Amino acid sequence: MVLKTSFTMLVVATLAVFSSYTPQAEAHSYADCIDWKFNKGGKQDWSDQGGKCA
Repeated sequence: MVLKTSFTMLVVATLAVFSSYTPQAEAHSYADCIDWKFNKGGKQDWSDQGGKCA
């Protein structure tokens, strides 16, 4: 029982340390724009010049 509690505390402490050292970045996902429309003609890419979110 003591070993199980110690292991749990070690895991929680390790996760806390790792989460404090990871950079906090804004998350983006494919769901930011569900309906992307490419521009007709020209280069089609995922930038603002290549299309728009409809």
